[in-house]
Amino acid sequence: MQIVGVFFLQETYHPILLQRQALALKKEMGLAPDSDHVKTVFEVKQGRKTARQVVGHGLVRPFVMLGCESILQILSLYMAFIYGLIYIQTTTTTDVFEQIYGESVGVAGTNFVAQGLGFFVCSQINGRLLDYFYRTLTARNGGVGRPEFRLVLMVPASIFLPVGLLLYGWGTKTHWIVVDLGLFFVSAGMIGNFQCIQK
Repeated sequence: MQIVGVFFLQETYHPILLQRQALALKKEMGLAPDSDHVKTVFEVKQGRKTARQVVGHGLVRPFVMLGCESILQILSLYMAFIYGLIYIQTTTTTDVFEQIYGESVGVAGTNFVAQGLGFFVCSQINGRLLDYFYRTLTARNGGVGRPEFRLVLMVPASIFLPVGLLLYGWGTKTHWIVVDLGLFFVSAGMIGNFQCIQK
């Protein structure tokens, strides 16, 4: 997908788009590509940077932000907790269905379909609703978007996680479909939270 994306996805990053426009304008005016007569707003604010400075800044900035921003620390810890949950659940799924329900390895593996469906369904619905809520809340806020507007759907996604874990754990005393529902809700909660945090 990465290779396909290089050739077929369009660039959307503002500084790059403006830089391309500036280069086209310089070429049209007969100026050298490194001429300072035409600059983008980003070049005016930050000045010209070498590739080494850009890479160095890109490598250091995430660690500085993580060390200084408490909201990033909290959300990173929450994501780490969710990753732990999903890995524990994934490694125990086949054991649950083999040992409790007496399924063969092949049949027990088909229960991962419930987990995959949770990821797929929630990512499709959540992705569309995220954009809708962001636009709606931005319009209510006088057209000014805020990062918090992307976190609205973390509420239902965070509820899906304990509901899914309850069904996954308690459901072993009942029919296997209850455990599959638990798999569905845990994976839906995981991808829902990740989309909200990372978008």
